[in-house]
Amino acid sequence: MSVPVPVVVHASDPISHSGMASALGFRPEVRVVDEETVNGTIVHVAVAVADEVDDEAVRLLRRLQRTGRTRVVLVVTRIDDGGLLA
Repeated sequence: MSVPVPVVVHASDPISHSGMASALGFRPEVRVVDEETVNGTIVHVAVAVADEVDDEAVRLLRRLQRTGRTRVVLVVTRIDDGGLLA
C-alpha cells in the first residue's frame, strides 16, 4: 500500500474549506493536513477553492507557488476568459 499524499486546503470561506477537506478525506491516497500542521509536514499538493478567478484568488495562487509546494490545484465555481488568462 502506498503512503498517502499530504494535501492542504485553502478556501475563502469555512464552508468551502470544510466541504473540500471532507471530500478529499474519504480518499485513502490523500491525507488532508491543516495549515497549522504544515510546518512539520512536507505538503505535496495545495488545493485552492474560490468562487472565481479574481485578484484574491490570483494572489493566493502566487503565494502558494512561492512556498515551494510541488503542485497547486485551483477549484473554481465560475471562470471566464479573463480568469483563464490570469
